[in-house]
Amino acid sequence: AARRDVRREVPLSSASGDGDLQRMLLSRGPRPDEAVVLTELVEQLLCDLSESEQQIVRLRLEGYSIAEISHVLDRADRTVRRVLARIRRRALRLTAGENGSESGPS
Repeated sequence: AARRDVRREVPLSSASGDGDLQRMLLSRGPRPDEAVVLTELVEQLLCDLSESEQQIVRLRLEGYSIAEISHVLDRADRTVRRVLARIRRRALRLTAGENGSESGPS
């Protein structure tokens, strides 16, 4: 099987003369307007949750795995997965509603 040859790799800076493209590709943070929308969505999602459900969502947003959340909160993996799935469905409904309202009559 053919393997990648590290010697053939070209740094992004020499592969593209466009420095703006390089900065855009390497940028990992959201734009300010995206951060505001995300913050509002998270606040809207959390407002109707119990304290334990809020803890699950916060830990997941902080990068904890489902197993870690289960261990920290002493909850079953299945419970954590169920809560996250329910919140994910709600987030999709909320964002779909926002996108749908933009295309409506002005």
